[in-house]
Order: sequence, then C-alpha cells, then structure tokens
Amino acid sequence: MNKEVNKEPHQGAKACSPGYHRSQAAKGVIRLRESNLWKPTNYGHSRILDVIRKLSGNKRPNLLNNPTDYLVVREDWDDNSVINKHETSVYTDASVTKTGTGIGIYSEALNIQKSYRLKNGCRAIQAEICAIGEAVRLIRASGKPLGNVIIYSDSQAALKSIASKSVRSKVVMSCQEALSWIRGDGVGLRWVPGHRNVVGNTGADGLAKLGARESGAEVIDSPLPPISSLKDAIEKITLEKQKEIWQNRNDCGIARNLWPKIDNSRTGQLLKHKKNLVRIAAGVITGNCAVGVNLQKWKITNDNYCRECNEEEETIEHLLCRCPAIVNRRFQIMGQEFLDGLEDAAEMEINKIMNFARNWKCFRSEVVKKG
Repeated sequence: MNKEVNKEPHQGAKACSPGYHRSQAAKGVIRLRESNLWKPTNYGHSRILDVIRKLSGNKRPNLLNNPTDYLVVREDWDDNSVINKHETSVYTDASVTKTGTGIGIYSEALNIQKSYRLKNGCRAIQAEICAIGEAVRLIRASGKPLGNVIIYSDSQAALKSIASKSVRSKVVMSCQEALSWIRGDGVGLRWVPGHRNVVGNTGADGLAKLGARESGAEVIDSPLPPISSLKDAIEKITLEKQKEIWQNRNDCGIARNLWPKIDNSRTGQLLKHKKNLVRIAAGVITGNCAVGVNLQKWKITNDNYCRECNEEEETIEHLLCRCPAIVNRRFQIMGQEFLDGLEDAAEMEINKIMNFARNWKCFRSEVVKKG
C-alpha cells in the first residue's frame, strides 16, 4: 500500500478506493492464467475472475521456435521498381476507429474486394495481421493458379511479427498457419508505404474503413482481445461496481450530492492543491467540519445558528447555497447569488468551492465558543 500511495497524489487516492486491490489482483490472475500458472477453483479468492469469465486472452506460453519463411522485404518505392508486372498483387489494410475495427483485402488480378468488421476489440497490429491471414484464405478460395503472389501490407510491425521465430500471439500463429498452407506456391509478403497513392493500398484502405464504420459488413470473430483489453475490462467493471455502490448508499448525503459520481479528473484537480485547501474541500464535501450543527452535536457550543448571518442553522447547504451574509462573495466566486441546492454545486469547479469556503468562520483556525 505504501508503495502505491507514494507515487502520485491521485494514484494514492485511487489505491485507497474500494475495489482497487480487487482490480489489481484480477490483473495478476490474468497474467498467471495466460502463463498456465493459475489453478482455478470455485471457492474463495480463486473466483476473482468470475466477473470476466467469458473474456479470453490472446497469449499462449509455448513458443513457436520453428523458423519462418515469411521475411519482410523493404524496397525502394521511389523508382517504381518494387512491383513486378508478372506478379499477382494482393493488398491488405486495417482501420481502428471509435465505431469499430475493420480490415480490407484488395486485388485487381484476383478480383478480390472484401471488407470485414472485427467482432472483438483489438489493437491495430492485430487487425493488420488478421487482414493478412484473411487474404491468404481468399487467395486459396479464388481457385486460380498460384504463381508469384505477393501480399502487401503497410504495417511493418505486423510483417515483423509474422516473420518472427519466437511467437506467443495466437493471432500471429493463426496467420503463420494460413501462410503455411501456400508456402510452396510462391507466395510472399512485402511492405508497402501507406498514404503514397499506391492504387492497391488505397483500395484496401478504403475497404478497411468501410468495415470499421458499416454495421452491415461481414463480421469475423478473430482476433481475440489482447491481455491489455482484458485489463481495461477489469478497470471498467470495477469502476461500474464502485459507481453502483456509491449511488445506492443511504448515508453520506452531502458527499453524494456534491460528488455524485466517481470522477478521476475532478479528484486529480483537487489533489493538486495544498493540504490546507484540500482539507477545506474535504470538509465541505463530507460535511465533517466545524459547522454549527456539528459543534452543537459535539457539545462545543450551545446553539447551532449561523455565525455569518445568525438567521438559520449553520449547515454546509446553508453556507454554500443561501446564507445572505455572504451573498456578494458567492456571486463573485461562483457566479450566482443563491443556489437552489447542493446539486447546483456538483458540476462546479472544485476551485470555486474551495475559494468560496476558505473564509467561512467554520474553517478559521480558532473556534469561538458560544455562550
């Protein structure tokens, strides 16, 4: 715990939040599971992955040590000597957008113009590798004699992964297996620079973008999501659970009104300030400060009237929203003379709340005992 808290203020707060350690434990189990070191049971802490049981990883521990024949070829495209007029060119590309992930395969010689939408979330490099694998399947399905077929991709990272002798990714293994089907048929891989107006690459790029944005495109399940996406899923599930717990609590009324949702950005803004200002903000948000109602409850004073106006009970809501004695300061700092309720302050910048509250008498260093 100390190691986590000592990193950054907002990271320290996160380390103390509900569910954080469960999230970290789940991520550790993911690593153990994908290394075949995890022995799942149906009881106790071993059930920590139940919430994401349906998610699958993308790693396998056994290394593929057999040499591959799919070497990356870098050519000088400037003199237009790369493409041989006797070869059959097939172009692949991938597109990862907010709306989805698509791959495209284009070949004028084989009359291929295919667009696919990937069902599972994945990285761009996985999509690029998947596109090459699908290209191999389409080449085989074309039924045409295979001579000098070159599959072009604008992803050097994908080509290097496929050419690697040491492979752990199931996506790469699947692509290598597909390539092994036509290994003896003169099929090779080659890099093509992207966005250089190479006709085939432009065609594949357009098909990939079509697959990414069109919900009606043909859907394929591969590739499987990487471990990083599983960790993201754990973070998302943990956050949703924390939100549910926070919103369904029956206590912490002031805090739930002023801080209605878990907001890491707002927390980060708060923790950038000096300790005395953070103390003020925490006192306002939780209501755990020397306001009149608390002083009376703690038997420090005999009454709970507002020390600013002497008209109502001194509560956080009264001071923040409607105390008439500090109306000018409220308007100057918060832009409104009065607030309808604590909910109005929930969307305000935390700086405004701190600056408005820092001069309240309940936050002054000495508490004057009332007779």
